[in-house]
Amino acid sequence: ATVTDSVMQTDQLNINANNAVVANQYMAGISAAVLGGGNAKVALLTDKNKTIATLNHADVNFRNHVDFTKVNVNAAHTLHTNGQIGAVGAGAIAAVGTVNLNDVLSQTRAQVSNAKIGNEEKGATEFKVNSTSHIDLNNNTGSISAGGASVGVGVSINTINDGSHSHIDQSDIFAQRISIDSKQDRTADLSASSISAATALAAGTNIMITRVGS
Repeated sequence: ATVTDSVMQTDQLNINANNAVVANQYMAGISAAVLGGGNAKVALLTDKNKTIATLNHADVNFRNHVDFTKVNVNAAHTLHTNGQIGAVGAGAIAAVGTVNLNDVLSQTRAQVSNAKIGNEEKGATEFKVNSTSHIDLNNNTGSISAGGASVGVGVSINTINDGSHSHIDQSDIFAQRISIDSKQDRTADLSASSISAATALAAGTNIMITRVGS
């Protein structure tokens, strides 16, 4: 959402950029054989969304007879994932694996540059620049293997490096109240599990890697 190279007279100016992503991932597989049972499931989610609200090279004036005036520049991005990734393998030789990859690189920006808001005679009652990034990951990864010899592997790798930025640059702001906020909320409910059962050889491995950036 962008307002640029503009001259306007108004009571209220709202520039809103909103992006909401809901990703539901459900994968399940069963493999059974007399000799060997093998099963592998891989789920990949990449979020590179850019949510930007911009007021640039603008001259905003307010009418004198209006008591309440405001300018609001707001950018908000929300990602919610709900995943269940599972695999089952059975046989004399059973091998099964599940891999869940989440790569969050979204950028959220609210910015005001080279703008003039109001003047000495009539300014804004309220001037707000807000950016919010909310990330909620809820993923369960699991595998079950059963056989004379069985191997089960559950892997979950998560990179959370979203960004939320608010800024004002080279602008003249006449306002009673000025608010500049940048918020990031991150919630991760993640699990990786494996179960192996065998009469001769059983091996189960769980791997979880979570990296959180700025």
